[in-house]
Amino acid sequence: MSKSDKKRRRGASRPERRVSVRGVPREVPDAKKLSQALIALAVAQAEKDAQTTHERTTPRGENSK
Repeated sequence: MSKSDKKRRRGASRPERRVSVRGVPREVPDAKKLSQALIALAVAQAEKDAQTTHERTTPRGENSK
């Protein structure tokens, strides 16, 4: 990892993402789109949970390496 990557990662924090879902009447649901949306939501929730767990278990000061 280059020095510029480290700088960018250290100071950058992502804003919380909001998901908006709008229904469109269809005869047959698009299973692929539904599954992709569900997986994206699950991954986002897992990342959020992992970050929360990491913040709770890591003593202050050890994160600044």
